[in-house]
Amino acid sequence: MALIHYYQGSMYAGKSTAAVNTLLQAPHYQERIIISPSWHARGFLSRNHGKNEINEEELTILPDLDALDFHVIASPIKRLLVIDEVQFCPKEKLIQLLEMSNTSEHLDLIVAGLQVGQHGQPFANNALLLPYFANKMTIIHAPCALCQSKEGLVAVRKWLIDDHIRDEYSLLCKSCFDKFFAYGRGSLPIPDPLFDKNK
Repeated sequence: MALIHYYQGSMYAGKSTAAVNTLLQAPHYQERIIISPSWHARGFLSRNHGKNEINEEELTILPDLDALDFHVIASPIKRLLVIDEVQFCPKEKLIQLLEMSNTSEHLDLIVAGLQVGQHGQPFANNALLLPYFANKMTIIHAPCALCQSKEGLVAVRKWLIDDHIRDEYSLLCKSCFDKFFAYGRGSLPIPDPLFDKNK
């Protein structure tokens, strides 16, 4: 069949939501599989698709590519595979899947992932994916937490007292991130979602 689409962009932009929506709206496949680290770690496929909204009998949900049986997906049935957080996939297995989907008569592939890491560096897998999805790509960003530009790009991890890091982030555009990186964490009034909730 063909490679279908690549949703790339920032955290909180809706990449996973777009990929999962496509997956759920494609019942004509004989099998639908999603690689979703968030499902097992955080209990959702996307921030708009929690466990209460998903019928697990209709989907095969796996935590990573290591759990995917490549012999099974090579079998000749009509199959849709979605890979979320594709930026973290092992390069060798990702190449194997890309080639398989690019030449297969029965495997379609959708991927979603971050554009850059926490230091603003592009993920290596992005360069690998671009030639395959050159005309099948959507880039989406969420607003910057500081200046409210629509080009939020780099996710900065939240900190608590005593240098304790928590699993929450603020999204900064490239300009605000450069200031943050140059002058340090205390130099910018990054909004704290936990503080806002307690007002």
